[in-house]
Amino acid sequence: MRPVPHCEELLIPKPPEHVTLDEESSDSDESEEEKETHIGDTTFEQSCSSEPHLLNQEDLNDLVLRRKNHLLKQQQLFQELTEALTKKATVGAVQAKHWKLLKIMSRTEEDFKLLETKSRIMCADLSKIGTKLEKTHEALQNSSVILFPSEQLPNDASWTIQGEYETRKALATLRNSENKPSGPVTVISTSVKPILSLSELLTSLAVRKYQLKVKLLDSFWASTTPANDYNRLEAFLKAGHGSYLLSLMGNFPLTVLDSLELRYIRKIGLRIDTAADAAIIHSRQDLKCYRHICVSTKVVPHDIEESIPEGSKLFCLHFVGLQGSNFYWLKEVLHKLLPPNRTASLYFPECSLTAAEVQELLQMVGDLNVVPCV
Repeated sequence: MRPVPHCEELLIPKPPEHVTLDEESSDSDESEEEKETHIGDTTFEQSCSSEPHLLNQEDLNDLVLRRKNHLLKQQQLFQELTEALTKKATVGAVQAKHWKLLKIMSRTEEDFKLLETKSRIMCADLSKIGTKLEKTHEALQNSSVILFPSEQLPNDASWTIQGEYETRKALATLRNSENKPSGPVTVISTSVKPILSLSELLTSLAVRKYQLKVKLLDSFWASTTPANDYNRLEAFLKAGHGSYLLSLMGNFPLTVLDSLELRYIRKIGLRIDTAADAAIIHSRQDLKCYRHICVSTKVVPHDIEESIPEGSKLFCLHFVGLQGSNFYWLKEVLHKLLPPNRTASLYFPECSLTAAEVQELLQMVGDLNVVPCV
């Protein structure tokens, strides 16, 4: 209801006592155009139907085109976000591209609100944003290998494949190009960058007659007893490709080791998790190769009955995560495995030692005629 303009000279008009619905107001401010808009076409007849509206081919084509454009926009934003993460753009720039991608992704309203809430929490938590972006970057890299298989390993160059991302790149290279390595291919699986498609990768390399150096450090250097690595290599070994192995480091029981075809092996790495496993030191005497032995801290020195052969220079003992509190245990193990006149190299990966403890370690192993590698 609009206020009625009035003053001393202009009194408030009195409303009519009788009003009918079809009576026209004399002071209406509506223009003729507005009246026509309200009145509409007097010849219009309502023709609503209760029948469902079926899509024709033109409607369907329009929906498909809109969906295609929507997906292309998603792909463009995804590529921009990947590029920003690869080039280590500022946090603000990455957040802006991340938010654009989230807004255009196909989601139900409920899922979108959940994503929006999580994104706001992530952006607010600046103290952890670096770690979260690194994880996002790694996930995008793992996904982008499938989306962008053009990232190929170089031709006629040394290939070192570590982790699942580089595994996918290698498989894409083998499938889609003629690129090949210049020598043996080194394959490394670690606890930080494990290889999930190990047999697939090794088989693809072996059928092309590439020699292999396989280091399963996630099991060979495991702090606890790992699973049998034969399960990871079963398809590869059963296909008869063991002869392509130049080196192999992992966790293989003695019974499995005896059955492996290792014709050209130059280096082999095995674990001792119990005193009984020490028998693996003398296994496969037909293999004249360098042997790496990782000794678990679970081994009881008093129970060890095997020792390194006299005069052998082809042994390296690994002690993972060594601490100063393990020195007495280490000395007892070395006395059992290295009687007088028997030598070996020592390797201490991921150890936690102070400068004073390192000096103590060097003095202790120096008396045993071994070469330490901290």
